[in-house]
Parts: sequence; structure tokens; C-alpha cells
Amino acid sequence: MLARIFLAVGLLILPGCSQTGPEESSSPVSIVNLLANPNAYHGKRVTVIGCVRLDFEGTVLYLHRDDYEHLIPSNAVWLSFGANWPTAAQCSLEGRYVIVEGRFDATHHGHFRIYPAALTEISRLEPWPPVSLVRPPARGRK
Repeated sequence: MLARIFLAVGLLILPGCSQTGPEESSSPVSIVNLLANPNAYHGKRVTVIGCVRLDFEGTVLYLHRDDYEHLIPSNAVWLSFGANWPTAAQCSLEGRYVIVEGRFDATHHGHFRIYPAALTEISRLEPWPPVSLVRPPARGRK
């Protein structure tokens, strides 16, 4: 169990370190912390897990699938990909939980300025949990 926790933390931290260098490493953080303390994270690279919507005018990372299904912007951050729109494989992640790495911007409020903040300079968008962390179902349980 402890090994799985260390593996999960390593998966969150190490990819960010290798992509941006030690001075720009990414910190794992929850959407709750970003929204509750935006000034503490403004301008920093962060790694966040949430439920993703990848629409042209609604590219958003929601705290929970219920927030995604009911389009609750106060529980979300806008995703700003700039010219690097997600690949076809990444677009197939619509409605799923993903891990995203980017720079947190507390002053960017997305389309129609309805979101509390945004992630910009996105360098990672992958399914969560990774296959290596998914446990097979227990045999014999009903």
C-alpha cells in the first residue's frame, strides 16, 4: 500500500520536473486548494487531477464529474492551450478524469470570464489513474 502511494506521488512530481527543469518543477495540488488560495499559486506550475471538458468554448477542468455534468463553473479552472490544442488521443479523454500540468493564472477567467482561474502553458494532459495504479477487481467479491 505504501509503495502505491509513493508511486502515485512520483508519477505526479517526476514528469513535471523532467519537462521544465528544477526551478520550474510542478507541484501537485488539488483544485480545491487552487480555488481557495489562488494568490498562493498564481504564476506557479501545478499538477492537478479533475474531470475534463474539451469543447471549443468550454475547455475546463472540473473538480468532480458532477460539476462537469451540471456545468458548475465555480468548481472548475479554465484550460488555456493556446495554439497547442489537444491531440486526437487527448480529445478522447472528454468527460474522464485526467492529470493536467500547467501554469496557474488567478487573473485569467476563461470564456465569458465565468471561471475562477485558469491553467495556461499546459504541458501534460493524460488519463487518470494511470494503468499502473489501477488494481484488478478482487476475485470472489460480489
